[in-house]
Amino acid sequence: MCPVRQQRLLTCASRSDTIYASGSWGPQPRVAGFEAPMPPAGVSRKQGGFTLYAIIETGGKQYRVEEGQTIRVELLDGQDGDTVEFDKVLLAKSDERTLVGNPYVEGARVSAKILEHAKARKILVFRYRSKTNIRRRYGHRQPFTKLTVDSIQLPG
Repeated sequence: MCPVRQQRLLTCASRSDTIYASGSWGPQPRVAGFEAPMPPAGVSRKQGGFTLYAIIETGGKQYRVEEGQTIRVELLDGQDGDTVEFDKVLLAKSDERTLVGNPYVEGARVSAKILEHAKARKILVFRYRSKTNIRRRYGHRQPFTKLTVDSIQLPG
């Protein structure tokens, strides 16, 4: 049976209603580091007129990026305002063609501009051993780099 919160029945079959470890309810959290970009002027994403994206690898993770998108990746070297180029492109898709790498697409590049270096919200780590008085509590803030994707260059 589904739990009830604020006199409202939440359906268990719905993927958007989830109870988290902290006990909070709500929609699924957004994918880490993903903020939806705005399409170019005059193009509606719902009309299906704009598809140019790439899947890049950086910091041991994979990110789906589009031009104009702002993403958060693991900490990179460089100062604010510098341009970073990613050549580890796993997949590149445009309206005309789809390029799949083996493991990377040769000649494909994604260039991005560094907006800022910062730290994520603090997470608390609590370790203990039962039946003894051993308790350790400490926090961690993961550093990250915020980028804006400037261009996606396909080979040929």
